[in-house]
Amino acid sequence: MHAEIPNTDLAHQFPTVRNELIARALSVERLLISTWRECFAPTDAVALVAVGGFGRAELFLHSDVDLLILTPEHIKPELARQISAFEALAWQLKLDLAISVRSVTAAVAFAGEDLSFMTSLLDLRLLCGTGALADALLAKLDPETLDSETLWAPKDFYAAKLAEQAARHQRFSDTAYNNEPNLKEGPGGLRDLHTIRWVAQRQFADANAASERANAGWAFLQTHKFISASERHALEQAEALLSTMRQALHGVAKRKEERLLFDHQIALAAHFGFVDIDFSNRAVEQLMQRYFRAVGSVIRLNIMLLARFAQRFQNNDLVKLEGGLVARGGQLDLAHESDNVSLEQAFHVLGAWQQMPNASGVGANYLKAVGELLSAPTLDEGDVALNAFLVLLDAPERVADALAIAATNGLLGRILPAFERVTGRMQYDLFHAYTVDQHTLFVLAKLESMRTAASQAELPFAFGVWARVRKPRLLFLAALFHDIAKGRGGDHSTLGADEVHAFGARCGLALNETDLVAWLVTEHLTMSSTAQKRDIQDPAVVEKFALLVADRERLDHLYLLTVADIRGTNPKLWNGWKARLLEDLYSAARFALRRGLELPVNASERMQTRKSEALELLQGEGAGRTQVQLLWQDFPEFAFLRHSADELRFQTQAVLAARRFPEPGLAEPMVILLRPIPGAAAHELFVRVADRTGIFATIAAVLDRLGVSVIGARIGLSPLGYTHDTFQLHDLRSDTGVSPRERAREVQMELKLALSAPVLKPRVAKRVATRQQRHFQFPAQIDISANEDASMSVLSLTCPDSFGLLAQVSLSFFEHSVRVHSARIATFGERVEDFFSLSDVNDKALSDESAAALASAIRGKLGG
Repeated sequence: MHAEIPNTDLAHQFPTVRNELIARALSVERLLISTWRECFAPTDAVALVAVGGFGRAELFLHSDVDLLILTPEHIKPELARQISAFEALAWQLKLDLAISVRSVTAAVAFAGEDLSFMTSLLDLRLLCGTGALADALLAKLDPETLDSETLWAPKDFYAAKLAEQAARHQRFSDTAYNNEPNLKEGPGGLRDLHTIRWVAQRQFADANAASERANAGWAFLQTHKFISASERHALEQAEALLSTMRQALHGVAKRKEERLLFDHQIALAAHFGFVDIDFSNRAVEQLMQRYFRAVGSVIRLNIMLLARFAQRFQNNDLVKLEGGLVARGGQLDLAHESDNVSLEQAFHVLGAWQQMPNASGVGANYLKAVGELLSAPTLDEGDVALNAFLVLLDAPERVADALAIAATNGLLGRILPAFERVTGRMQYDLFHAYTVDQHTLFVLAKLESMRTAASQAELPFAFGVWARVRKPRLLFLAALFHDIAKGRGGDHSTLGADEVHAFGARCGLALNETDLVAWLVTEHLTMSSTAQKRDIQDPAVVEKFALLVADRERLDHLYLLTVADIRGTNPKLWNGWKARLLEDLYSAARFALRRGLELPVNASERMQTRKSEALELLQGEGAGRTQVQLLWQDFPEFAFLRHSADELRFQTQAVLAARRFPEPGLAEPMVILLRPIPGAAAHELFVRVADRTGIFATIAAVLDRLGVSVIGARIGLSPLGYTHDTFQLHDLRSDTGVSPRERAREVQMELKLALSAPVLKPRVAKRVATRQQRHFQFPAQIDISANEDASMSVLSLTCPDSFGLLAQVSLSFFEHSVRVHSARIATFGERVEDFFSLSDVNDKALSDESAAALASAIRGKLGG
């Protein structure tokens, strides 16, 4: 049995925080008034006005203090001197002041040009001075008395704030659910609540004064019958939680900080009393789940209430549809605000929306009806609603968008309680950039995008695989359930498969369909793990994977789910190299399945096939058959087992070309050559030099100093004693604007210089960890054991990612006279999982003593 999350309710702490905000605002106000009176007489025609958050008496610990000094139209020299004196004294108070000086006419003119300034004036509050100036400005701003269309009539102000919000959301990639969110400016943050309030203030011109409205909170909207009591409560709860967190964040950071950085999250969790329950339910994750759920509430309210405002301006833009639906302002909606829906009807409306490609979203009446439906204390409609939900998955398009709407408004969590449990669940690491629920929605979107015509150019391989999928709903279900059991402890893949079986029984899925979805959830990490951590040119690796998959239908589904999962996890994870690895593994497994698993390809047959394919390519480029075959006598045997025909062609041509232009004093020319890997956004480095101790360590150190990441390597020795080393390098693009071709030349020159030294001395550059990496440190896990035939040792290394990691590890190999035969370098956020095939100088597996000494040395270099 798992312990429950402590009942730590941040919103209940808000009254204390609110008093702190008011107290700070009053304290600053008293200081400013006292300073003002040192500079101005009561009879001076000038006024000090608070605007923005200070105008709302909402002054957080390190917030800006926004002030406006209102002056007569013409400022006399003496008044100008007094204003300058006040500003000088005010700055001495060591407050974060933002002061502007304008006449009423100038303020009105600037407000007409600048939306931010106009918005700040909505919370105008007189502090001291001539009240007539503040009253005159308020009168000029009153939409009821506007004599010009330039000063933000309610409709224009609404449209401008909506566009401003959309642009602001775009800066955060249109998601609030990343692991270091901005609680003020990000989607679902405090600024989204402010936007609702500002639009309302402009709409309801007869609302109370700013100071009274601030004290009333959201009551003024309920007074105008614009929101219900439950909606007001939801607004107050969300604002309370976000404000409480913002005040605490300012305190923990000891500065004005709006980002919930990893640097502060653990301290905030402790501040609010959260404690670790187990590794899968840490205090910081509990805190952030509370935050993200509040954000989700703000997003729902923001969408619904702004859509409700829009209806006031769109009544003439209404088209009646069947089933009590209407199209208004590009949205599908219920016809009347008083309409209700059942859970089944709520999903039917989304099904109708899917069939309207021009509808951008659902309207305010529908959102209100769904909110009231889900707020009911009991809601049990059996499996009828599940059937309506499944219909959404069969639509030819907009499946992911419909599910995103259902998730945002709580419908998905209602019919799938397990999804509700992971809603807002953060994963405290650098690998998962989003909360579990948002990641799931992104995976669904990436999955669906791969079957569209647009993806044929970007992901042609995946597009071709999609064409063979007979029942897309099963693939969408697998995406929906693949992470649904995160945070429970135990294997989330196995627990997720259990959820699939329960769901299949509830909605009457055929047993074979349920089994396929459950298998996909169980194995959803297997293909990416195999491709990135194992040598997929090894027939044994492919054979094992193909045996697990067992048939081509499973392979198709698993491949598509894997691609979508990687692309939806973190925008930095997907690249051409991973695409190439997955395509190669898919193709190899499909060939094995087509050939028959009972007929595995033996080594000699594979080598002969590779030679024939490569020789055909080389002869097409003018190479002589005898010349090639003679050279291949000095290629290591593994080259024909583990390299593709194209790789063999590249390596052979590189050596032949070098021999045509031999270097003086060398019996065999040094070969150091890079080329782009077709379709992989990566480069292949081939090194053939006379063998000696330290070559691998030297290459790794040079690449590290140049900032080039190694993602894979095969290290071999020819019969005549020459290295046959290939490295897969991450994209060579540089922040300095140097082209990949110039970077490749730089890498070649530096490697040639280093490998030409009489004595190899690998030099490892020293670098410090990034800000984010410093928060995710854990002891290195090192395992060294013999491979299946005991011919080599396999070292697996799991440790925190850091700059120069491979160089440090390779230096340990060098210092302990250990030979490297292959390497697989896989990075998952802050976590590195590397695999090396090793031997001693006699090409035998390491002894127990040597393995222990090597492991100890690596731990020492990695800091423990």
